Amino acid sequence: VCSSDLDGSIICIGYVIDTINLTKDIFVVRTNADGTSSIQNIFKSDGNQYGVDILKTDEGFLILGTTDVERVGATDSTGNAAGKKDILLLRINDNLEQISTPVSIGFPGNDEGVAIKTDINGGYIIAGTTDRSWPGQAQNNILLIRINSDLSLRQSSIIGGIPDEYAGDIEVLNDGYLVAGTIGSAGTDQKGHVWKMSANISDAPISSHNIILDQSSSTQSSFSINAITRYKTNSFVMAGQTGTGTSARMLIFVTDADGNLFEGKKLIMGGTGIQVAYDVISDTDGSIIAVGKNNYEDNTMISLIKFRF
Repeated sequence: VCSSDLDGSIICIGYVIDTINLTKDIFVVRTNADGTSSIQNIFKSDGNQYGVDILKTDEGFLILGTTDVERVGATDSTGNAAGKKDILLLRINDNLEQISTPVSIGFPGNDEGVAIKTDINGGYIIAGTTDRSWPGQAQNNILLIRINSDLSLRQSSIIGGIPDEYAGDIEVLNDGYLVAGTIGSAGTDQKGHVWKMSANISDAPISSHNIILDQSSSTQSSFSINAITRYKTNSFVMAGQTGTGTSARMLIFVTDADGNLFEGKKLIMGGTGIQVAYDVISDTDGSIIAVGKNNYEDNTMISLIKFRF
């Protein structure tokens, strides 16, 4: 996952594997726009941690990551066992140097963020997935966390009711949020889903529904959503994957502000191998740019597509 700076440089986040301990460490690299020079840094821990998303801030960048290091605490919201996943927040400056002690957030069990955005009226909002369930919920659920600019917790909420809900991405609206993701376990029964939330994430969703890719068919193909971004004035473009196994293809489509598909605004593409889109953006000219990968036999290649509907 990458972010851009005002000088045109690109900052990317991921992980490297320690060849001795075989654990994951957060890896950050910064390159010029032409890729001719770079600086990089590795952030280590006592367990596994990896980068998920990165956001430009006034002081540098805010890394959203995942860690399985024990979180010591005496209450339900402040402790977690080693080996269980927590959301990790790490502040770094423009030179990719750590500014302060990393902050871990989560419930007992497994919590993993997928996206972080600047929140309404300041601070940040994180979208992710948790295996924590409140009454009436089961298995995996959508997790929303609002934090202040100093990374202290402001508000958290678990959204559920359908077995196995997975967050893909979030967009901040003027008066709330649009969360895009997937329901159902991996396989033929997965469906893209959207949750429209008010500014108070503890409220029930304003709307929650599957996305129908083919209005003319009574049966729907399995598909998942990994990314969402604004498109033109009041629309959104989403990206992910449709189909399973060797028939899996890159999926990109446009919806209105409630997550309803626009007829004729859907692209499924791919050839030999397995394709998937992981991120998507749009520009002021209405072009859509998606990045993903193509798996074929023992080879994996980066896929990049730019087009207009």
